[in-house]
Amino acid sequence: DWPMMAVGMVTNVYQRGNASYKRILELLEEKPDIYDAPRAEYHTLKGSIKLKNIYFSYEEQAVLDNVNIDIKEGQYIGICGRIGSGKSIIARLILRIIEPRKGRIFYDSINYKKIKIAAVRDSIGYIPQDSFLFSDTIEDNVRFGKPDATLEEITEACRVASIHKNIMELKDQYKTLVGEKGVTLSGGQKQRLCIARAIIRRPQILILDDALSSVDTNTEKEIIRNLG
Repeated sequence: DWPMMAVGMVTNVYQRGNASYKRILELLEEKPDIYDAPRAEYHTLKGSIKLKNIYFSYEEQAVLDNVNIDIKEGQYIGICGRIGSGKSIIARLILRIIEPRKGRIFYDSINYKKIKIAAVRDSIGYIPQDSFLFSDTIEDNVRFGKPDATLEEITEACRVASIHKNIMELKDQYKTLVGEKGVTLSGGQKQRLCIARAIIRRPQILILDDALSSVDTNTEKEIIRNLG
């Protein structure tokens, strides 16, 4: 009986593996919607960003219409608006995740079409609304932002993000496993770890997309002060 059972098990594993292989191939063959222009070059950004006459829509619904924003190097700005007004769209446009339907974006006075997408994303630290953590230790979740980071660098990033004290109160401290999507941590703790992961690279540009929504007012002020 065992040989027949073994054949059945192998057949089952093969079929499941083959299905997974096909899905992986589909992903690898997927072509990105956003790609570099033929003569784009790699420029390390200094920090100035200009959005000029930006128009963006989903199908027929306009989200941004003739938007102009001029951000100087080293400047801090906040964008306020109701839900669905396009705040996250602006962040995604700056990151080159999506393209404007009309208008232009300039980085350090250079047209966005002339700069490689990798150069833009390498220069920006981004913390989205939804905090995502891997099922790993706190240390390795922060290190994901900079794979060669030392423990001292990780600790410093966590101090800036005002999460270091909370980590030191845990039994395993930086070796604490956070579980899938950080289920063992509170919403505010997850957001602060994501901030630490973004700033450990010391990016020229830092974008927080409602990344302090689960943090209390005093901690929020402390983080903003530390970032300054």
